[in-house]
Amino acid sequence: MAQNVGLIDFVEMYSSMRMPWEFLIQKCDTIMPRYYTIASSAVVHPGQIRIAISLSTYKTLDGSERLGLTSGFLKAMTKEGASKRARIFVKSSNFEMKNNVPLIMVGPGTGVVPFIAFAEEREHLKA
Repeated sequence: MAQNVGLIDFVEMYSSMRMPWEFLIQKCDTIMPRYYTIASSAVVHPGQIRIAISLSTYKTLDGSERLGLTSGFLKAMTKEGASKRARIFVKSSNFEMKNNVPLIMVGPGTGVVPFIAFAEEREHLKA
């Protein structure tokens, strides 16, 4: 089983080594943007975006558990009193839901998240 070693783990493992933080940070990979599928309908919730996220966790070398970088960050944003600011962008879609039209949906690797929005909108259109 692969072990995950983060920057904090590395510093703790080699605490006697004196290395400038600037050097360590330069060795870190750039954090790439995360893409999430929207789980809410713009028709039902205009002006809002809802996403569904699985909170990822991993074990460190000492056996402790840590939260994933982005999912942990987003979880922290939901806490009372937390700053709720994040940079986002939304890709436009040409999809248009028609009422009472049979719909066959195929998930292109996105899981069930888009189905949440489609079901929500379908129920809204029935009303």
